[in-house]
Amino acid sequence: MKKNSDVSVEKNKKYTKKPMRSFFIDLFLIAILAAAQIVLICFYVYNLYVSVIYIEIAFRVVSVLVVIYIINKRESNSYKLAWSVPILMFPAFGGILYIICQGRLSIFRFKRRIEDVDNEIKAVSDKYPNLISSFAADHPEFAPNTEYLNRNGFPLFDHTDATYFPNGESMYASLLEELAKAEKYIFIEFFIVHEGVMWNTILDLLVQKVKDGVDVRMLYDGMGSITTLPRKYNKYLESLGIKCKIFNRFVPAVSTMQNNRDHRKIVAIDGKVAYTGGVNLSDEYINVVERFGHWKDAAILVKGAAAAEYTLMFLRNWNIFEKNPESPANYLCMHKADRNIGYFQPYCDSPFDDKQVARNVYLNLINRANHYIYIMTPYLILDEELDSALKLAAESGVDVRIITPHHADKVYVHIMTRNSYAELIKSGVKIYEYEPGFLHSKNILTDDRCAVVGSVNFDYRSLYLHFECAQLFYDHPAIKDLKKDFEDTFKISIEITENDCRKDKGFSRIFAQLLKLFSPLF
Repeated sequence: MKKNSDVSVEKNKKYTKKPMRSFFIDLFLIAILAAAQIVLICFYVYNLYVSVIYIEIAFRVVSVLVVIYIINKRESNSYKLAWSVPILMFPAFGGILYIICQGRLSIFRFKRRIEDVDNEIKAVSDKYPNLISSFAADHPEFAPNTEYLNRNGFPLFDHTDATYFPNGESMYASLLEELAKAEKYIFIEFFIVHEGVMWNTILDLLVQKVKDGVDVRMLYDGMGSITTLPRKYNKYLESLGIKCKIFNRFVPAVSTMQNNRDHRKIVAIDGKVAYTGGVNLSDEYINVVERFGHWKDAAILVKGAAAAEYTLMFLRNWNIFEKNPESPANYLCMHKADRNIGYFQPYCDSPFDDKQVARNVYLNLINRANHYIYIMTPYLILDEELDSALKLAAESGVDVRIITPHHADKVYVHIMTRNSYAELIKSGVKIYEYEPGFLHSKNILTDDRCAVVGSVNFDYRSLYLHFECAQLFYDHPAIKDLKKDFEDTFKISIEITENDCRKDKGFSRIFAQLLKLFSPLF
């Protein structure tokens, strides 16, 4: 018979074994569950990794297809290269970024609206007398250029007079006089409007004209005036009785349409008088305030038949944002000037028609010059065709001279401008920099007979991305005034030599090349 003590010992042994056994069982189950979780995690990670690879491959395929699409587009090689390089450098998202930037529904709607408006305007322009045949008989050397513009909806006019202004001050004084004479309408379109002496004086005059029953309309660019006007300035102008729209209002969205700015400068008065050129509505343009030294600009006043075309130009952009656009046919008119000397062909350019009208006009003038080509431009960032055309002209014995600013308004653009000098100078092109300050004029003059004054710079942004306008004219006394302005400006400018170009540091040249590569994108 067992003793009580022996029984208690056995019970204790029995109970002490159960916890240990339970512990090992639990440990075993935990290990199995942990292993199962690890396997499950590995499974998910592997499948995610495989999926990521497939996604990356898909993105790379998209990028390749996008580059193929870009290469086959009707765009300049500079534009194609500027997009293709970053897409191929970052294929995982480059193509998708391009699609997001270019494929927004708002862009397609914008393009469609522009096409509709252009068709309406062209229907009106076609009703003007066609002078191409008679002009070509007397001016065979210029006939191709006038025919090109006429085919693109910009008729040739006679019975027009003009005044060239070599600075913003003289243009401003004339503008105030003509605004005061307005009887029916005043249409104003500018890239930059800045509150100050110039604009405030004009605004007071416009308010008075509204009270007199004149239809006053204002169109300014949403980006150009983003830092110079209050956010809802258009509402303020409307409260004064001035009809106002903001062109392509800036919105914080990823879209290349934000690059397409209204760089035009237009004042159209009663279909009788019009202004265009480089002058914006800001005090530095009339040297009331100083920015980058003396500000040199240019503009032209046209009176008579050609002035009517500026009314249509204004309505092109106005009607894009008008819910109930007024028919341009209501403004079909032609007021003949008192004297009939020379020919005038106003034109404008849109980044959405794939025609590069402004660029092609410049190319035509350069390629057909026999004696000299004089150019004023604040920026000289040329595509390959313009660069080749200027070099070929100089190497063929044509006197090619270009004036740019000595003082920069945008440092990175000035670096790219100077980077263009060396190869041009080697080919015989003479480069001058306007020493007293900043030169903002956009003029070209050839052979004492043909000239352009307008808003179009010799850079990618003006020639491909912006809405622009200009006045082309032949055999008018204003050409002599423009030539004198060139000659006076040469005298106070610094001629750049090959030795000057060699002084640029290697880093600056490399930086300029990188900037030029991507310049079509910004």
